[in-house]
Amino acid sequence: MVASIAVNCEANSLLLTVRLVGAGACHDGYHSCFYRAFGADGQLHVTGQRVFDPVLVYGEVALERDLRALYAGYQRLRDADYTAVSATSRLLRDPATARPWLLGRAQEELGELRGVLDGTHGHTGGPADVRLEASQVVYWLCLAAVTEGLTYDDWLPHVALWRGWQGAAALDAASPSGALLLAVGALLRVAGMAPTVPVAADLVELRKRLA
Repeated sequence: MVASIAVNCEANSLLLTVRLVGAGACHDGYHSCFYRAFGADGQLHVTGQRVFDPVLVYGEVALERDLRALYAGYQRLRDADYTAVSATSRLLRDPATARPWLLGRAQEELGELRGVLDGTHGHTGGPADVRLEASQVVYWLCLAAVTEGLTYDDWLPHVALWRGWQGAAALDAASPSGALLLAVGALLRVAGMAPTVPVAADLVELRKRLA
């Protein structure tokens, strides 16, 4: 809330005094963005206390941003010829690739994600396996949507994924993709991993391939 506004001598800048409404104003979850200070060792040290979980406040926005970028990357792999360097491009540009098969792959990966959580499936172990299997479900569902020619706004995958992570039991308008994403979100909640984690990791890898 703005308490006062002052103008400098040349009338080309403003100084606003504000009163903070809420626990904090920093997107990292701290009361102030100045929550670190240089110590005697010349290193930055956290001096503030985190007052809210930034994932709960900003997570859905970050998830949508990264999923949109990831989906756009898969559309690019479909529309441009990256077949020499990308198996995904080869798959998306193959007329024989069918949506039902892609959805089936997503269901298989969801089963493997459940297996990671109950100890019946694993690769390297720990959070890395959770991240891998969750990202694989999202990957195959994105490919199914790209193959069908859907725009991102046609199916808004972040909505189901985020609602599942928040604990929603069902979607208002259920679809095969929405139900699978809801389940992934719920399993990530059990694993203690935000859905932003696997999506962000996949986006980093995709950008390396498209660079």
